Amino acid sequence: MQVARAFAQRSTCDRAHVGCVIVSPDFQMVYGYNGALPGQPHCDDAGHLMVDGYCQRALHAEQNAIIKAARTSGVSLEEATIYTTHYPCPVCTKMLIASGIRRVFYHYAYRPDLDAISDAMMRASNVYSIIMPLEAQSELLLDLGGPRWIDPSTSPT
Repeated sequence: MQVARAFAQRSTCDRAHVGCVIVSPDFQMVYGYNGALPGQPHCDDAGHLMVDGYCQRALHAEQNAIIKAARTSGVSLEEATIYTTHYPCPVCTKMLIASGIRRVFYHYAYRPDLDAISDAMMRASNVYSIIMPLEAQSELLLDLGGPRWIDPSTSPT
């Protein structure tokens, strides 16, 4: 998780500094952070390209990592694990599931309304989602009902 947090610092969209590392079963790694398409201006330089409250300029960290695995690294993500600073949005969740990732470890929620959609997709696809609280978050998480472990074999609570 420390590596994912380090890559989050490379983010070029200040709406959320998100980083991730995907580890394949044979320990090959790819990383990602949110930022513009290659050769395109970054939010830090050109500002946000907002549509319906979302920045359209930046790719999400998970998207960047999956693209890197396919385009430059040749890493199979079948049965892989992702360590990400933020819970994946529904679009990234679909990409993670389709690429074969089976476990998602994260620090922060994304948006409760969208997290519920991602939760349902992961559960239906037998993908495990595990929150890994930072030391400073532990007390807050206990106040909110404790850490979340989504086991796909159980029904939503």
